[in-house]
Amino acid sequence: MNKRTILIIEDEEQLILALKLKLEKDGFVVETADDGALGMAKAESIKPDIILLDLLLPKVKGEEILLYLKKHPDLKKIPVIIISNSGQPVEIKQLLANGADDYLVKADFTIDDILERIYNSLAKLEGRPDVLVAEDETFLRTVLAKKLRLIGFRVITTMDGDITLKTILQMKPKVVLLDLLMPGLSGIEVLSMLSRDSSYDRSGTRVIILSNYSGKEHEPIIKEMTVGYFIKSNFDIDDIVVKVKELLSNP
Repeated sequence: MNKRTILIIEDEEQLILALKLKLEKDGFVVETADDGALGMAKAESIKPDIILLDLLLPKVKGEEILLYLKKHPDLKKIPVIIISNSGQPVEIKQLLANGADDYLVKADFTIDDILERIYNSLAKLEGRPDVLVAEDETFLRTVLAKKLRLIGFRVITTMDGDITLKTILQMKPKVVLLDLLMPGLSGIEVLSMLSRDSSYDRSGTRVIILSNYSGKEHEPIIKEMTVGYFIKSNFDIDDIVVKVKELLSNP
């Protein structure tokens, strides 16, 4: 399989080097541009799979590049992840409305955060994901996703209940690993809303609970809507991987 290409349009040298090192280690081909004009030219010439785009750039600003990309017939479908020093909600909303796929504030993210967003964007390009890991604990989410990707599954991740519900209904993953205690909607609320949604295919999407919460008072909905329950303090991650492989090998 051909390696995916990431274009980084960014003028901070240390960030470029850190991103390039991490992404190449994960098997990506990385191209870089340290000003907006060069970034636009490289986007046209190499047509990357993903673009990481700073907003404050020499020559051409990131907002102009985003608008240019989304109007270009050959480039408009390339996912663009904004990486910026600004985190103003109004600005983020406008950039997402203009076609950005995701937005990360430099002061808040780690390199692993960017890698996670890249994998999520790629999974959306590739169609229906095999597994959705819905978990707000960063370490567990990252390790599970990485282990599942290493054995060839298409994996997408979410960190709160509202986005989890939306992702399940829109992308119809084959297996969902669902935490019960998340920001926004709880896992129980996600299950309850799915149970009432006529578009949800219970046989096509199997749910496994991952939680430190016993959930005994919600036992009826859990039994109705899930195919497995792992208590976080007791399970081994490899046990979950085995269960996912079993489910995906028996559609």
